[in-house]
Amino acid sequence: MLLGDGAPRPWRLLHVFATFDVGGPQVRTLAVCRELGGRYEHAFVAADGRCGATSLLQDWAPPVYALQRPASAWEQLRRMRTWIREFRPDLVLSYNWGAMMGAVAAITCGVPLVHHEEVVPSQERDGPLRRREWLRRRVLPRARAVVCVASRMVDTAVRRWSVPRARCHWIANGVAPPADSVERRCQAGRQLVVGCVAHARPEKNWLRLIRAFARLRDGAAKLLLVGDGPQREDAAKLARALGVAERIEMVGAVPDPNPWYRRMHVFALPSDDEQHPIALLEAMSHGLPVVATDVGDVRRTLPAIQQGLVCKTAEHGAPVASTREDGFSRALARLVGDAALRERLGEANRVHVERYFGLATVAERYAGVYDGAISGEVREGVMA
Repeated sequence: MLLGDGAPRPWRLLHVFATFDVGGPQVRTLAVCRELGGRYEHAFVAADGRCGATSLLQDWAPPVYALQRPASAWEQLRRMRTWIREFRPDLVLSYNWGAMMGAVAAITCGVPLVHHEEVVPSQERDGPLRRREWLRRRVLPRARAVVCVASRMVDTAVRRWSVPRARCHWIANGVAPPADSVERRCQAGRQLVVGCVAHARPEKNWLRLIRAFARLRDGAAKLLLVGDGPQREDAAKLARALGVAERIEMVGAVPDPNPWYRRMHVFALPSDDEQHPIALLEAMSHGLPVVATDVGDVRRTLPAIQQGLVCKTAEHGAPVASTREDGFSRALARLVGDAALRERLGEANRVHVERYFGLATVAERYAGVYDGAISGEVREGVMA
């Protein structure tokens, strides 16, 4: 498309999120947008009116549309159609179930759509919900592409939502390498720090990590929890009950986690549910060894040398002191007690993430999907 002076105008992309607060999808999307530079113009929609991720924009000021709650699904649809007409995008990008009205708005306005799936909503962890599945089967096959950050999400899109496999794209998350992270961490001090960067939600399971930390024989070690959420108070109560509250620091949500990674010597990911966590990639890029639960694409993200520290989680409803829960505790203790192992694993993780999960490579994969969707290389479906 040409500007008035004959110069080509960048394609316009409208990103629709359930919330524009800071989270994995928002962090990843903004990083990709910055990496692609002036290749596109961007605008963002927050369906719930929350715009905390604007703190990550710094000197960049794209339009951000916020829909204040309460609002029905029909009101969301009406407002999103209005924003589409106002911004006149060449492509609408919707993110997860909470942005489904944005996907419907794009299709009914005749604008090409790319949908992204990377989160299993908490209401669906025990199984799919009938009405949501019905709407997905109606909408997502009409998208020009569906992008999934985890391999199992591709199978879900094809089998359950009837998306043609040719339109499904598996694009793992990526990160840019930090500067001088290993050297700064080594100079930070001798006290060993186990760290976790995650929202304090039940599926992230801070409680598992606190229990494992409390079992460590190294009474001088410290636990650093970066993030906030509804489970934070429960975590604080458990720490007090186990007598380790004085050795745990909870710093809350932060706009930039990189300074906190530099304080860590071990990164722990205790989640019950993940797809392809950006925090894991960030920790690897900082040269950190990892102990993690075997969820989502965590195992296939880590190099072979790390596989012995990827632990099965407890079965649903199993007691805390189960063999599988103990496995996470033993893996954490092994890393804490072996400095040479930490050094080997950290270096292997750093090399691996730079080789396979670099942000520049990932951004180009997204650009290929977006350009193809805009140009119509993938046949557009019709909303019946």
